[in-house]
Amino acid sequence: MVHGGVIASILDSAIGLNINKELVEKGKVAITSQLNVHYLKPVSKGRITAKAKPLFIGSKVAVGYGELKDEKGDTIAIATSTFYISSRGGQ
Repeated sequence: MVHGGVIASILDSAIGLNINKELVEKGKVAITSQLNVHYLKPVSKGRITAKAKPLFIGSKVAVGYGELKDEKGDTIAIATSTFYISSRGGQ
């Protein structure tokens, strides 16, 4: 059985990477401030795949959505996440 923390970490990474790829050219970085995960079904074997997209990117916050599917294409979990946007280097 895949631990819920692993699922949350994968979704957080997928959403964060998709938001940060939009910000890196602007010299900014997004840091997770809130993550909401809805676990829909357990998974114990096989490949899992995450897909994510930004829903909103503002000057101070960003919001993203992600889903995790098993190798049959069934949704295992979905997540929304809010990110704080900062200048790279913390300035």
